[in-house]
Amino acid sequence: MKVKCFILAMWLLFPLSGWAQTYEDEAHISPYEIETRLLLFQEEVSQLYLRSNAKLNIDYNNPLMEGQLQSISNDIGILEKTIQSFGTRWDTYQQAVQTYIAADDSLLNKVSEVQQLQQTASESIAALRQSFDKIAEFSHAEVFLFSQDSAYSSLYNQAMELSLLPQLAAQLDKLKASEQLLFADVQAQYNLAKQAAIDIPNLSERMNRVESKFIELKVVSEKIQQAVYKPIIERIKDWLIGFAAVAILMMFFNMLMARLNTLKKMREQAKKLKDMAGGRQDYPTI
Repeated sequence: MKVKCFILAMWLLFPLSGWAQTYEDEAHISPYEIETRLLLFQEEVSQLYLRSNAKLNIDYNNPLMEGQLQSISNDIGILEKTIQSFGTRWDTYQQAVQTYIAADDSLLNKVSEVQQLQQTASESIAALRQSFDKIAEFSHAEVFLFSQDSAYSSLYNQAMELSLLPQLAAQLDKLKASEQLLFADVQAQYNLAKQAAIDIPNLSERMNRVESKFIELKVVSEKIQQAVYKPIIERIKDWLIGFAAVAILMMFFNMLMARLNTLKKMREQAKKLKDMAGGRQDYPTI
């Protein structure tokens, strides 16, 4: 193991420019030297694969700052550049010694192993990037949705004011059109977050909060779209109808509570009578 680590260290210190040479001295290369190089390639790509399988340093239950996202993206970018560099050096070396490799079955097997590892590492890094992109999409959608409170509060207040006079109907229609465009963005961001949470179950808790916020915005959006001018008589009528409905509900609730209190008192009285009857001892007399 120590020998492998030493060889790998020497390999990493080897100037990259050395791989650009034409390998004019390969005519004197031995199978042992080729095998040593292949082992170094194998060790390097194995380390890349292990790094690509490391868990992302992410707190899935809390929002991520833009700086955190950028830092993680940069780390994955280093892996992507490293596997790309590996592929270039690997292809160059193979072409330089392909005659020797083709003549030796053990070298062919080793090349096949390295190529398989290279493919596995490349797929693992690509999957890591894909997972991160989903997390970044979710985070951006989350920030967008939670930043719309003030915008929707302002739009709602304006819609209510514009619905007071018939002369402002054109402005109200324009405001509704603007809100529809904004809600299209809200819907799109929500859809992105929902899909990301499906692909990455660890985001489920945050998705619950995102969904609640989306429902709040949707309710306000519907109220804005329903805003329309009504004469003062109709507004008073609607208010009275609403007030009457509330009054009826309150009356029903009060009747229900009174009925429950009556039943409770009757039960308590029945219990007292039962206790009193149970405490008496009447004996027959002659």
